[in-house]
Amino acid sequence: MFRKICLIFLAFLLLLAFPTKSFAVTVSITNYPSSISADPFSISVSILGASSGTNYIRVDLYKDGTQNYFGDTYNGSDWYNGSDGKQYYPITIVDSKSTASATLQTRTGVPSVSDYDGQGSYKMRIRRYTSSGGSGSEDPNNTSVAISIKSQLLLPLSPMLFQFLIKHPLLIKHQRLRVGQRLFWVKAIEVLEFTLFYQGECYWLQAYIS
Repeated sequence: MFRKICLIFLAFLLLLAFPTKSFAVTVSITNYPSSISADPFSISVSILGASSGTNYIRVDLYKDGTQNYFGDTYNGSDWYNGSDGKQYYPITIVDSKSTASATLQTRTGVPSVSDYDGQGSYKMRIRRYTSSGGSGSEDPNNTSVAISIKSQLLLPLSPMLFQFLIKHPLLIKHQRLRVGQRLFWVKAIEVLEFTLFYQGECYWLQAYIS
């Protein structure tokens, strides 16, 4: 009897000395294009170590050294870039020992001037949300990869510039191109040469200032 008690006590001490190992969650971008434009593109993502259930994947684009994130993630029915974690792309986790993989679409969206400063080198990372919609325990920056943006993106039209344009119609020649949805302008190739979306219409504009 005494021997049994000693063995049980020894086993208890061993459990304290060597606790069950908990696996950290690892999120990786396994496939992605090296360069992108304003068009949607596909990436592949893997998750290992997460608890079973539904997780959600968000794609961030940003300039290295900043925290100015932009980009839209397609969730299967719509493009999204808001704060609700459960509105992002869903991925099913079977158990913490199995790797879950998914291929999803993302795009640059419409970044602010502070987020996007022109063509060049950027970073892309993955933010994981749990079944509750909360942020995952891992650091999203550990998933980051380098990516190059090769074309000009749509940026919000400056209110000051817009007021200038409508007050100086004789300085502007325009041609309607196609139907748009919001008010944007493309970063100038030359001074005050850009594409304008206004009230559902898209214009190519060139301002001549003497």
